[in-house]
Amino acid sequence: MFAGLFLVVRNTDTCFGVINSREYIWTITGLTWLWLYLFFLFGNRGRLVLLGCSILAVLAMPQVQRSSEGAIEAEAIGELHSMAQAVAAHRNKHSQEGYPTVLPKKPSDSLKKLYEIDYQISRSKADGPIDGFLIQVTPIWSGCLFKSFAAAEDDKIHYVINRRPATKADPLI
Repeated sequence: MFAGLFLVVRNTDTCFGVINSREYIWTITGLTWLWLYLFFLFGNRGRLVLLGCSILAVLAMPQVQRSSEGAIEAEAIGELHSMAQAVAAHRNKHSQEGYPTVLPKKPSDSLKKLYEIDYQISRSKADGPIDGFLIQVTPIWSGCLFKSFAAAEDDKIHYVINRRPATKADPLI
């Protein structure tokens, strides 16, 4: 019965498994089963102590939602800014070549799990150095995350609340 209730609650939030890591889900599931095991192992007095300690622990916890969309978007913006700075630093070191043909700083696994990263380069002259770039970060799971971000050579980050990649024409953050 408890397993059914747990799965129903978990399945009401379709993004829970996408946003939270597999380790987090297994940890919460394991701790829940451990609590239940202890509850049925103890007698009535032990159950009351366990319930009392559990209530105190829940009240002592800060009421912060783990991995909200805002926190994930802030992490994506931070990584996007860091990647754009790495591209600009490469250009400063190799002024004849311009911007690099591939991203010098790879995105983290957590970012790649939630977002598709696209790096585009451009030249104003066909035989000249690479003088433009655009890094686009677009959600893979558009039902869970809604904002796309982009960084370009102007060192500004653009966003769009839509199911498309952000461009330089979109609003600034």
